[in-house]
Amino acid sequence: MVKNKIPVYAIHLNCDRPPFGLGLIISYLKQSLAPEEIERLDFSSGYIIDAERLREEIEEKGNGIFLFSTYLWNINSHMAESVLIKNRFEDAMIVFGGPFIPRDEELAKRFIVEHPHIDVMVLGEGEDAVLNVIRSYLSDKKYHDIRDITYIKGSEPVFTGIGCIDDVKKLSSPYLSGEYDSFLSVHKPHMVTLETTRGCPFKCAFCDWGQSTNQKIREFDLERIYNELEWVGKNKIPVIELSDSNLGILKRDIKVAEYICEIKERYGFPKEIAANFAKNSHDNVIEIIKKTKEAGLVSQAILSIQTLHSETLRIIGRKNLNEEHYRKSLELFRGLNLPVTIELMLGLPRSTTQSFMSDLQWACDFNLGVYVHFTILIPNTEISRRDFREKYKIVTAAESNLSDPEYLLEIGLKPINENQVVSLESMSQNEFIKMMKLTALFNTFYGESILKYVMFFLKNEHNILQTQFLYDLQHNDLSEYPQILKLRDRGDPDETTVPFTGHEGVLWDTVYENGWEKFYSEVKQYILANYDIADGEELQTVLDIQQFVMGYYGRTLPATREFKYDFPQYFKDIVGGKKNKGLAEYGKCRIKVTDPLNLCSKSSKPDYYEPHHGHIELASDLNAIRFGFDLNEIKDY
Repeated sequence: MVKNKIPVYAIHLNCDRPPFGLGLIISYLKQSLAPEEIERLDFSSGYIIDAERLREEIEEKGNGIFLFSTYLWNINSHMAESVLIKNRFEDAMIVFGGPFIPRDEELAKRFIVEHPHIDVMVLGEGEDAVLNVIRSYLSDKKYHDIRDITYIKGSEPVFTGIGCIDDVKKLSSPYLSGEYDSFLSVHKPHMVTLETTRGCPFKCAFCDWGQSTNQKIREFDLERIYNELEWVGKNKIPVIELSDSNLGILKRDIKVAEYICEIKERYGFPKEIAANFAKNSHDNVIEIIKKTKEAGLVSQAILSIQTLHSETLRIIGRKNLNEEHYRKSLELFRGLNLPVTIELMLGLPRSTTQSFMSDLQWACDFNLGVYVHFTILIPNTEISRRDFREKYKIVTAAESNLSDPEYLLEIGLKPINENQVVSLESMSQNEFIKMMKLTALFNTFYGESILKYVMFFLKNEHNILQTQFLYDLQHNDLSEYPQILKLRDRGDPDETTVPFTGHEGVLWDTVYENGWEKFYSEVKQYILANYDIADGEELQTVLDIQQFVMGYYGRTLPATREFKYDFPQYFKDIVGGKKNKGLAEYGKCRIKVTDPLNLCSKSSKPDYYEPHHGHIELASDLNAIRFGFDLNEIKDY
């Protein structure tokens, strides 16, 4: 037995599930290394997802090989921890890999020179590269013959090229090899990541998926996939995230979906799947969604629209995915009675304030959920290239005064990612700030459903667009409306306002304290004071219904109430494109609200709360809950 084994630390900080990329790498190492090589290594630290445990493991085991799986959400944490490690152990072997590592030769060399504590950077797919790096580390520490890495030789950076793994079937499964057994004994993840294919045939300018995999789609064996799904069911994992770039692009993806349904039928798990569906394979995608919806596995459809602005779509390589394309998709999903969420991006080339507001309004018109992503320049994307940035005059926060905390405090914004786009030739920095703040209001009042139905009524009865209402709310003096002001700014007046990064403190105070009656009373006063609208029964009914469907802590449910006008039918008719009648033409209705997300029974945020996704609104005829299962089904898990 070898004494003083070399610890191998598999690190993915800020991770909420078994680290999938690292699991593939470690499993492949154990499969491929020779017995005498394995004997020299200590893998007992398992998978490390928080910094405190990393430090504890280092205190116990000491110096070793540190594998950092690096993404947008943990790059800063990884840098900080790896610098501390190198300062303590000069001969520590620090290896960085993951999507946030640049693969372009010039950028990769510059990155490793600027971060000299990193010994080796793995470029792209890491299984073969890490295997060969560790083999060399255990022997002669010569890395020049290893493909897909960048390292320092002497004082010069060396780039060895970039490729991909042609035969993914040779890779062992971390689920089936027992890699995550100890992880599950400590953590109880509600989600795992699986891949049935690897690669993407598209090259969107803002995404590195197609660039990183050379556009080749490579398939894992169906038997392996079925066995992994069996593992999910037996281990009672509620959610599967499929990391395939385009689920449904292959005909066999229907078989995979059918097997997931079988597993749920057999074990009761998973409860839901999350997937990136193919953009141009309607028949396969619809068949998959039909089957998984029938099994209760899909509660919403997600369309990654990014924008409907035609010039922007052309520039980012998505000109074939226009509004007509998405309207057809909407019709198909509506035919399946599926709520739809769209993903939008703020900060794409040639986009303007008007085009962004039009995208938001399009979502309102069709009653769509919305995720707004701020465009971030990540390595290995076309949009991050120097020539592309110069052409469209792209400026990031790090290159502007929006990296200054004092200035952000002054203008009412929370810290911004240094790589976030904050101005373009088509949108000034001031316009960006206005749109970021508008996004915050949109997330609060539309995304959380707080004013969703009120704004719908104003648009259809008084031609006040939701985006215009929110823009007015953003700029109007709200000093006479303290409850609206609190939720608009979501912070005390002497603190930072409009924390668009997602701080929910004031929002949850309103939920816990049941501040809705005061809030909606102010909303009525605000509408009457700022718009030419009469104080009639229709407006009051909508305000009453809006308040009735909002959750608050301690509320007794289910609850039923009668209202003068059938707003749910009115809402469905207009969204569904039927004759646009006025609300006064609809008779009485009864609305029943229930609480499948346990919002009203929690003294803190409910499990599975998804920001800006309507989860503060209770379930009723108005709102098909977008999460795929009732929490009471898994309360003992």
